[in-house]
Amino acid sequence: MHHLETTIFHLVKPSNIRYDNLVSLLRFWEFQLMIDDVNIKGFRGLQDFSMKNLGRINLLVGTNNSGKSSILEALELMSSRGSLRSIWSATSRRGERLWFEDDPRRYSDVSHLFYGHRFEVGSKIEICAASDATNKRFSMEVVWLPEDKSELIVDLPPSEMNDPLGLKLEWKNGLPSQPLLVPLSTRGGLSSRYISRSSLDKIDSPPIQFISTAALSQEEVLSLFDEVVLTPEEDLLVEALRTIEPDIERIAPIGSDRSRFASGVRQGNIVVKLLNHRDRIPIGSMGDGIWRMLGIALSLVNAKNGILLIDEIDTGLHYSVLSKMWHLVKTTSERLNIQVFATTHSRDCYESL
Repeated sequence: MHHLETTIFHLVKPSNIRYDNLVSLLRFWEFQLMIDDVNIKGFRGLQDFSMKNLGRINLLVGTNNSGKSSILEALELMSSRGSLRSIWSATSRRGERLWFEDDPRRYSDVSHLFYGHRFEVGSKIEICAASDATNKRFSMEVVWLPEDKSELIVDLPPSEMNDPLGLKLEWKNGLPSQPLLVPLSTRGGLSSRYISRSSLDKIDSPPIQFISTAALSQEEVLSLFDEVVLTPEEDLLVEALRTIEPDIERIAPIGSDRSRFASGVRQGNIVVKLLNHRDRIPIGSMGDGIWRMLGIALSLVNAKNGILLIDEIDTGLHYSVLSKMWHLVKTTSERLNIQVFATTHSRDCYESL
């Protein structure tokens, strides 16, 4: 079994935090720290939460509803530098949407991002991260929009600027910055139309990959696969799948661009070649563990020089392959300079380290 040096930190629950479970962090000491310390205020169930002395690979261990997923979401918001796409993704994963009978636009319900679901002027989220090189801070606050709508950085037609409430988003890294003001509906709805117009989404940020408890969709896997084909990292995919099925020799996507996303099957349009088997085998025939491991490997490769966030990393994986999975994550993150944050509530998962 592959062993790593580990340190266990117990993250003491503030007395006024709304949940009762204790979250612990297993930190693996590595060199070249990326995020060293992080503090999260006012985000979901985290009123004032800190983690210190983070390493290259970090595992959050806790029971259901202990705030593990919220920490990953906060790290995504910080690392994306306040991207509206990350806000949209965080709410979409939880089904936090709004619909209006007289408005065909899609809205993200941002009210649940604030501590205690408090959505009112003055409600604020602040996420701070420190590293050896710099200190970074992202804040998001509900504000009254100014009467002079020319102050809005999002370029909108007059018909879309009638609501008085907005989000004030600001990302700082020690350099001068300009806040972003984004209109909201009175119920806390963020229109999907604003995302592509956000100036913060045009700021370069490190690669970020987020794997939720649900498996990656076929479209997500094929999109990530396109970035790996004919690169040195392509062999890593086969190596990852062999931790579950040693007879796998090759893996490849199939189908035209149109048919690749038309089947509606989560694990369609990807096949593997097995030792001593002439025919190609659809990866969907190999079980959920293969699909999960493929998603982890693809996300690792596409997070090069960035950050990988994995919720319930052991989902779909038998305990007998967990030590091999951790070895893959460790060696790949070192080689590709990735900082990894993962969660689990499984004892098998952290004891396999």
